[in-house]
Amino acid sequence: MDFDSTIVQPVMVEPMSLESLRLGLQPRYRLERELGAGGMGQVFLATDTDLERRVAIKTILPELVCDADWVSRLRLEARVAAGLQHPNLVQVFEILTVGATPVIVMEYVPGRTLTEMLGEGWLTPLHLTSLMAEICDGIAYAHARGVIHRDLKPANILLSRAGQPKVSDFGLAVRRQAGEQYRHHVGDERIIGSPFFMSPEQALNGSQLPDTRSDIYSLGATLYYGLTGRAPVNGKTTEDVIGAVIHQTPPRPSTLGINISPDLEAICFKALLKDPAQRYATAAEMAEDLRRSLGGLPVTARRYHLWEAAGRAMKARKEALAVGLALILLMMTGLYAAVSLLTTTAENALMGEIRRKVIDIATLSTMMIDPTLVETAIDSGSRNHVRARQLAAQLNTICHSTTGVRFLYILRQPRRNDPQLEFVVTNASFLSDAELDLNQNGLVDTDEAPSMPGDPFDATPYPAMLLGFQKPTADKTTENLDQWGIALSGYAPIRGNDGHSIGVLGVDISSLQLRADFESLEQSRNLALLVTVGLAVLSLILLLSTLVGLWNRDRLPTAVTP
Repeated sequence: MDFDSTIVQPVMVEPMSLESLRLGLQPRYRLERELGAGGMGQVFLATDTDLERRVAIKTILPELVCDADWVSRLRLEARVAAGLQHPNLVQVFEILTVGATPVIVMEYVPGRTLTEMLGEGWLTPLHLTSLMAEICDGIAYAHARGVIHRDLKPANILLSRAGQPKVSDFGLAVRRQAGEQYRHHVGDERIIGSPFFMSPEQALNGSQLPDTRSDIYSLGATLYYGLTGRAPVNGKTTEDVIGAVIHQTPPRPSTLGINISPDLEAICFKALLKDPAQRYATAAEMAEDLRRSLGGLPVTARRYHLWEAAGRAMKARKEALAVGLALILLMMTGLYAAVSLLTTTAENALMGEIRRKVIDIATLSTMMIDPTLVETAIDSGSRNHVRARQLAAQLNTICHSTTGVRFLYILRQPRRNDPQLEFVVTNASFLSDAELDLNQNGLVDTDEAPSMPGDPFDATPYPAMLLGFQKPTADKTTENLDQWGIALSGYAPIRGNDGHSIGVLGVDISSLQLRADFESLEQSRNLALLVTVGLAVLSLILLLSTLVGLWNRDRLPTAVTP
């Protein structure tokens, strides 16, 4: 069966001739040609000679002229449509009687039907969505005035040359007055309408009182046809189609290989739900969802996953997103700079404190040894001399009584202002192999063995050591980490009985001790950076939540064009 056909019950009678209709309309209207025919009427193009405008003339089909039911229905259509003044509804101007036949004079819409436009591929999904929103506006207006169309389908939607859709053919419409229930027309006990586009409740029982949600289903079926090029159901006979309308769920456009937005598909299928209570409550709600889908706003027909909502909110609010991200980046940069500045300040302060400590240890150590013993050890020239071993034992005692000190040693300067120095004595001879084994391989490797008395030492890379012959000082940085794991050294001059410098005492602080001193500071820095990252993540979550909230509450633009 033809998917655009409307079920009627014809009564065979003698039809009124076209010539009789032409003469009956004169002199006000001049009949020109037939525009088309529907399930119960014919439509002609005519000219209103008084107002000099073109009009459409609708009359009942010849075979239905003597059927009082359909004659009454045509008059009802005229009265119903005449009370509707909306740009998306075809306007009825007046109703005439030619002989015994009622004739409706209505607005002429030059253009094509939605069926024709869709068949020729003129409409994109965006354009169709915009048109359907306008159609819903017109139907919502009719519903608000107690009128249900009951025969909505693409063939009953006209598109003017300007692209404005207009709903026509209220021949099966019902209406109610204020405070009344909907009333069906006499003869509506049978199923009437367009089976491919009628709602399940309309197909189930023709005597069931109509409801506005029946038109919502037909709007969804019309949208479905526009998106897919096919009706929601199919069948070879009217009974097959009616059964499919009642029991079958149409395939989703996405399963048919048609690329449309999930929002538009959800809108279509919400209108096509079998249960009227689950459809849109009003055509206005459907129109709003259609326009929200055009504007990239959330629709009520579906739920959104968190990431989809966030992505669409960011897309809809690009400027706000950019400003928010810029502020978060600025906050992170500021916090990172503040943490870095505070950390650097604290490191410098701690480094200064460690330098003062190692200088104090070196100075105090020079006070704890006998300069005469140092002079004797220098003059002996042998690491096995009793005085040298006695001095080394004193240094070892000081080393073990002072936390964090790895080596204590005394150097002399054979030639004045020469960076080539010589070890006088060290505490290394008292260290165990385990203490000397830095890489923990069980052996004291060559690069792990400390310098011993009499060994030369080039102090060129250590200017603070040379300065130590004159006054207490310490290395300024920890960059000169050597193979013995020494990170920082302090120095103090050893003066003989005559007050002149006879050597320099060095105190080595190991990198392990220095790392331990800085460990708590590093932990505080890492914690501050972690808090900074946490604040950035929290700010990003708040930004996305705000954008999603704004997206959900966004109002429709005043005009949406595809």
